[in-house]
Amino acid sequence: MGGRRQRRAEQFGVRQWLQLGAASAGVGAALLGFSLVGPDIGTAAADTSGESSAASTGSAGGAESTGPARSTPAADRESGSAATDTDRTDDVGSDDAVDDADDRAGRAGARPLDQSDEDPSDVATTDEVDADADAADGDDAADDDVAGDVAEDDVAEERTSADGDDTGTTPAPATVTATATASPRPTHEERVAEKIAKISASAQAWIDARPVSDERKDELEAAWAALRRSLLNQAPTLTPVQLTGVITGEVTGTVDALDPDGDRLVYRVVRGPATGKVHLNADGTFTYTPGEGFDGVDTFVVRAVDLGLHINLLDWFRPIGTRAGALINQGAVTFDFVYTEGAEHWTPERRAALQRSADALVTFLRVAKPVVLTYEIEGVDNPDVRWLAGAGSGLISTDPGYWPTIVQNKLLTGKDANGAGYDGSIEWNFAKPWALGDVVVGDEYDFMSTAMHELLHSFGFASTLEAPGTNSGRTWSIFDSFISTADGTRLFAADFTWPSSADPYLTGFAGGVFFGGSNAVAAYGKPVPLYSPNPWKDGSSSAHLDDDTFTGDDFQLMNHKAKWHGIVEVREISAIEAGILRDLGYTVVLPRQSALATGVLVGLRA
Repeated sequence: MGGRRQRRAEQFGVRQWLQLGAASAGVGAALLGFSLVGPDIGTAAADTSGESSAASTGSAGGAESTGPARSTPAADRESGSAATDTDRTDDVGSDDAVDDADDRAGRAGARPLDQSDEDPSDVATTDEVDADADAADGDDAADDDVAGDVAEDDVAEERTSADGDDTGTTPAPATVTATATASPRPTHEERVAEKIAKISASAQAWIDARPVSDERKDELEAAWAALRRSLLNQAPTLTPVQLTGVITGEVTGTVDALDPDGDRLVYRVVRGPATGKVHLNADGTFTYTPGEGFDGVDTFVVRAVDLGLHINLLDWFRPIGTRAGALINQGAVTFDFVYTEGAEHWTPERRAALQRSADALVTFLRVAKPVVLTYEIEGVDNPDVRWLAGAGSGLISTDPGYWPTIVQNKLLTGKDANGAGYDGSIEWNFAKPWALGDVVVGDEYDFMSTAMHELLHSFGFASTLEAPGTNSGRTWSIFDSFISTADGTRLFAADFTWPSSADPYLTGFAGGVFFGGSNAVAAYGKPVPLYSPNPWKDGSSSAHLDDDTFTGDDFQLMNHKAKWHGIVEVREISAIEAGILRDLGYTVVLPRQSALATGVLVGLRA
C-alpha cells in the first residue's frame, strides 16, 4: 500500500457640503492634497450598451524527478478519554504499525509540479445563456483562463514565498532568525481604497475635533459622506460563489456583490458558461444548469455595475463595474476506492459511509479541472493499538524543495503525477465501535468526522518532519514550508534544510511549532499552533492542530485526537483550517460566509 500515512487521533446633495462654508475648507484641502499624490491612473474598458442585465435594488450583501517520491509520514488519529484527551504522553500505537507504513512509502515515476506548462480550459462563449444574460463582449479575451487562474494564483504566490524570501536563514543555537515575510503587492484598487480610507479618517478626526454640537457634527458627517460618494466613488466588489449542487442537485449561488458607497447595482453575465446555462437574478443570485458535454467543471463571468457618475478624483478612469469569474463544480471530484488487504472488514455499509464522508469533504472545495482520485483502502481489527485510522499520499518529487502530495497536485492542477499508481491510501482500525450515520451513541466513534480528517491528510494537510535529530533531508511537503515559531519566524533554512537548532521547537519549546501561512494567520490572528508534544510522536507531531489550544467549542476537525466517543464530532472545515488549505493552494468555500473571504474567484477589472 503506497504512501506513509498521516493518522488522526442614504444620499445628500453636494451643495449641502458647500453650504457648510468654512467648516468644509479643511477637509476639502485634505482631499485636494491626497488627490495630488494619488496613485497612477488606471485604464478600463467600458461596458457595451447591448448587454442585457439584472438590476438590484441595492448593493448585495519544476525539474524532472530522479526517483520515487517521498511520502508523508505516518500520523495517528488517536482515540481519547476524558482524562487523556490532552495527555501528550499517550502512546501513538505499535511501532510495528508505523514501520509498516514507512516500508510501503513511495511512488515511482513522479514528476515535480511545473505550473508553467498548465493548459487551463478556456471559458467558451455560448448561445445557451439565459434571456437575462449575454455572450461575451470584446474586452473579455483576457478572461480565457478564469478557471486556471482561480486554481493557481495562490499556489504560485505561496511557492515563491516558500522557496525565496519567506524562508529562514540558519539560526544560532537556541534562537532562530529569518528574513521577514514579504507582503503581497497591493492592487491598484487596494491602493486607492487605502488612500480614501485615510482621507475619511482625517475628515472624521477633523469633524470630531470641532467645538460644535452633536447635531452639527452629524450634518458634517452626512455632508462628507455625500462628497465622498460623489467625488471618491469606488467600484463594487464581487466574488461569485456556488452554494449548492457541488455533488448533485440544483446548482445555485450568488455573486455576493458589495458597493462601498451603497450604490444600486446592476448585474450582467458578460461571458457565458462553456457547456451550460446560467440564469442571473436581479438580487445577484444565480442558477446554473449543466448542458451537453458538461464534465463537472464550468465557468462564467459576471459584471456588477454601480449606477451613478462614477467620479473618483483619485482614480479618474475607474471602471464602471467589476467583473469576476464564477467557478462551477458538480461531481468534479470523484473517488475510486480500491479495497485490498483487510477488505472483509469493509462492509457495504462502511464503504457507503466512506463515500459519503468523501463527498461531504469535497463540498468545501472547488477545482478547476475534473479529477478522479484513486485510493487503496485497507482494514484491520487490532484492539492493541490506540490509532483509529490513517491516510497518506506520496510527494510528487524527491528533489530538494517543498512539494504537494500526489492527491494535492491532482486536485490543484488536474495532473496525474503517478500514472496508474494509487494516489493515496487509507487504513482503518475497526477494533473500535464506529457510528456510520448521524447518530453516535455509547462507545461509538464518529466515522464521518474521522474519515474527513484522514482524507485531509492525503490532501496535503501533512508534515514530513520527523523526530528531532533525524531531519537531514531537503525534500518536504508544502505544508512544511509554512512551519514557524509563535512569532511567525520560518524555521526551515533557505536551502531547504532543517537547522538542528530548531529541534527544540518540535517538542514544545516556546510553544512548539506553528503554521505561519498568510491565510491561516489572517483567520486566526496569529500563527496557528500545531501539535508539538514532548516526547515527539511519530506520525502525529507537527501534522495536526494543537489539542491543548483548540478545545471545547473551538475543537477542530484536524485536532490530533478524536474529541470523544458517543457524540457527533466536527464535520466541517473551520475558518482556520480553510486558511491553512488556502495557503496550500486550495479554493475553499465555507457555508454562510461572506464570499469576500472565500478566495473562490478572481476579480477582474471591467
